[in-house]
This record gives sequence, structure tokens and C-alpha cells, in this order.
Amino acid sequence: MAFLFISGDDKKCSKCGPSFAVGSGGKKLTASLKDGGASRFKIPKSKPFPGREVGGPKRDQVYGTSVYGSGYPGITTRGVQFLGFPFVFYPVVFTAPPGVGPSYLYQTAEYGSANDTSRPGGALYQASFSTSISTFRIITDKMTLSFLSPTILNVCGSNINFNTSSLVPYNSSAFPYPRPEEAIQYYRASSVVLTLDGYNNTVALGPDPSLPPVAFPASMNNNLFSCINNTIGSSVPLVDHTPFDPNILIAVLFIAIPVAIVVIGLVICLIVDEYNRRRERARAAPQQAAPPNQYPFVQYPFCSAAPPLPVRV
Repeated sequence: MAFLFISGDDKKCSKCGPSFAVGSGGKKLTASLKDGGASRFKIPKSKPFPGREVGGPKRDQVYGTSVYGSGYPGITTRGVQFLGFPFVFYPVVFTAPPGVGPSYLYQTAEYGSANDTSRPGGALYQASFSTSISTFRIITDKMTLSFLSPTILNVCGSNINFNTSSLVPYNSSAFPYPRPEEAIQYYRASSVVLTLDGYNNTVALGPDPSLPPVAFPASMNNNLFSCINNTIGSSVPLVDHTPFDPNILIAVLFIAIPVAIVVIGLVICLIVDEYNRRRERARAAPQQAAPPNQYPFVQYPFCSAAPPLPVRV
């Protein structure tokens, strides 16, 4: 189950902007404009996707390619089946047209539908940014897009002729909608995708993953593409390294201090007990008897005195 709410501006980082909470593997994490590097952990058995690893990469690893399944650091195969969540967020999903397309593109059975609000960051939404010749669309979770959309308008506004960047639920059964063959760039372990209307990368629909993608249309507005691409890379929210929770330290101390007191007390009791036993042995053996004051009897407040040994008369 994903946590989904704004948690306010990051007061410790003036350039990090606002942050929002997401949940993955039963943990509450915070995403912001920092550099990422979330602490790695494995999802417990009681949660969805048990055993999969979450966290690790940083911002300089967010870029993928135009291939679905790219953007996973260290993984070069296409597709997202059975993969972990290096950036915490789930990959975008496409609904398969009837009888069309390879199975690696369509993973709603594994990751849920586009309108599944339990995804980290919420259901999938889309926003479009257009010029007179090109329309680019971004698909990602609602909270991520709520960050990216105004940022792109602010940074790339001079290249945008038509302001159609309002957030719209992504519905792959409605037209117009971005299709996987229109993808020109994936980011953040394929949890964000940038598409171009009219681009038809038939290689994405084919069986041979070694083929290069179809070239972008010559009419594509490269200035807007470059601006959007750079802005996503620098501004897409990432889950930062999980800070140490002071409540954990309090809980540890609350348990550890009493245990330490008991252990120290037991050790002292054992030492005192052994000391007194040696004293009694020395008294019981006249040939090895020590001066009376060499083994004075010691009694620790929390320890019982050692039982005296029998003395031969």
C-alpha cells in the first residue's frame, strides 16, 4: 500500500523543493528533488513483491533509453518482469491492444492497472507539452507529474506554444493516448516515460531486442525535447537516503540500558561469590591457611553470601 500525501517543503535543503511521502514494502519513505540513494532493503514476505530489493541508485543514474525496461542500473535487457524497485517507484504499465504486441511491454498483471492508487506516488497520469509541430507527453505517477509539469512549464515555457500540461489520468483504452511504440525516453527505472505523438518505433513491437530504435522524425522540435529531457533528469523526485530515526535509538536505549544493568549486576555477583568461596576454602585448609585479613568476607547488596564449606575439626 502506498502512502500518498504532500509532506511539505524540505527546510534543510533550499534547492530540494517540496517533498512527498511514498510507501514501498511496508516502509514510509520521502521523495524530493535531492540526489536519491535510498537505503537498500528487501520487501518482507507480508507485503506485495516479497523479496525484491528497493533503493540504491542516485540521480546520475535516472536516464534510460527508448526501450521499455531501461533505466534500471546494471540491467540491459528489455522488459520489467520480476525486477526490483531501485528508485522505489513502480514502472509505468501499458494495456495490450487485442492480439497486438510482445508480452514484455504489457505487465498490468504483475504491477496493476494504470489507475491503481496503491502504486507509490499514486495512479498513472499524463501531461502534454506541444508546439505547432510536436506534442510530447509524460506518463508517470500523479505525485511525480505534479512536480514535473509546473517545473517544465517554468523552464521550457519559451519553447511551448500550446499549454496543455494539465494532469489527466492515463487511460490506455481512450484516445488519444501514448503507446509504447511512441516512447522516446524512459527514466527512473521506467517509472517515467516521455513520448512523442506520431513516432512509431516498430522495433519496440518486434521480437529482436538487438535492433536499434527507429530514428526520431526530422520534424521533431529538438529544442523542446532537449529542454524536457534535461528537466526531467534534474527534477524528477527521488527517494533520498533514509535518515536515522531517533525513535529507534530511544527504543534501543530503553531496552539496552536495563539489560546492561542486569548483566553487570550478575557479573559482580559471580565475582563476589567466587571471592567468598575462595575465602572459605582457605579457612578450611589449615596447611594453606592465609592470614585472617587476607580474605575478608565481602557481601554485595544484590548477592547472597556463598555458603560456607564444612571445616574439619
